Amino acid sequence: RVDFLAIDTEGLDAFVLDGAGAALAAGRVDLLSFEFSTSWPPARTLRGVVEDLAGRGYDCYYVGFRVLIRLSGPGCWRDAYEQRPQFANILCARRAFALGEALLAPFNLANERRFSPEALAAGLM
Repeated sequence: RVDFLAIDTEGLDAFVLDGAGAALAAGRVDLLSFEFSTSWPPARTLRGVVEDLAGRGYDCYYVGFRVLIRLSGPGCWRDAYEQRPQFANILCARRAFALGEALLAPFNLANERRFSPEALAAGLM
């Protein structure tokens, strides 16, 4: 069991996630983070990785300055999130990991009415 898996491999993060696929599918990783950046191979998309992780039971968030923007779930995705920043961190929590929701809830402001995901994405990217 892995409590927290942090990946920062200068553009190869999606491939590391591929390699960790069996552990992720089995729910052996509670929290994980990876970096999304201009170094990613052009054929790999953030949306594709987020959708794959959602299918394995994870909810993913774009990490901003004192805010998390939810990427996975109905109505959460915006095409603006696909713009490749110099670097951005993505945090994912296994849905069955109850502590994950408790840890993330204070920062998950993107779904509140006073925050627009588009405005947050524009300010963070």
